[in-house]
Amino acid sequence: MKSYILSLGSNIGNSIGYLRDALLLLEERGVTVVERSSMYKTSPVDYHNQSDFVNMIALVEFSSNPFDLLSIISAVEDSLGRERAIDRGPRTVDIDIVAAEGIQIEHPRLSLPHPRAKKRKFVMQPIQEIAERDGSSSFIRKTAAWKCSFLGNQTIEKMEE
Repeated sequence: MKSYILSLGSNIGNSIGYLRDALLLLEERGVTVVERSSMYKTSPVDYHNQSDFVNMIALVEFSSNPFDLLSIISAVEDSLGRERAIDRGPRTVDIDIVAAEGIQIEHPRLSLPHPRAKKRKFVMQPIQEIAERDGSSSFIRKTAAWKCSFLGNQTIEKMEE
């Protein structure tokens, strides 16, 4: 099994419900959710003319390669009504592979580690939350130690679930 860090976000409809459903659908497709962060209310980063997001991080294990995981992620997003009408615009659910333990990829479909992760508080702060827990994996702790340079004025607030 390989360890992966996923970033999940939503800003349309019942965002908390979409994120919970996404985790369940990933599990149904053979992706084991090992640990997850709290959910956070966050401001949009790239395309600002949209509602705030609910974001979280999940540490998962998967037995196959990152491209197979990406296919599963796309199927989960599609099953939850994901539309790609506006690049980085509003969405029911968005799932990105942030990092894969021991794997680096530069490919038109997938770059690992995710090239913009270090610039996004909504990715790095939840990773830090998991890394600070007792017994957290060395993979998540190493990822939390990445040197970051956040873009602009990003607001992030831990939510009560």
